[in-house]
Amino acid sequence: MELYEAAREFLGTPFKHQGRYVHGVDCAGLVILSAKMIGKEIVDVGGYHRMPDDKALILAMDSQLIKVYRAPVANDIVLMAVGRNAQHVGIITPNGIIHAYEGAGKVVEHNFDARWSKRLRGVYTL
Repeated sequence: MELYEAAREFLGTPFKHQGRYVHGVDCAGLVILSAKMIGKEIVDVGGYHRMPDDKALILAMDSQLIKVYRAPVANDIVLMAVGRNAQHVGIITPNGIIHAYEGAGKVVEHNFDARWSKRLRGVYTL
């Protein structure tokens, strides 16, 4: 199973800040649980605010994932800005991006269009 296929199992799951269960996930929870489903462990860093410190998120990602310097491809984990700070993550699929998006209130998959690609701050792989 691919990372994005595992993430698709959560499509429609309600958004829940710091959620780590099928009853509700946030963007980090989606990545952590999807990775676990394919046998990869990502250490969870809990206790963060709704608008987390972007330096802490970047440090956590840099220490556990492999940063790549290229355009994102399927199965990559992308770090995106919300406002000015890098505070959101998603998983690239062949069709776009899947992420737990508070604005939609659930896990969604859609195109990784200009609205989202302009927010890109980092590309990672497991």
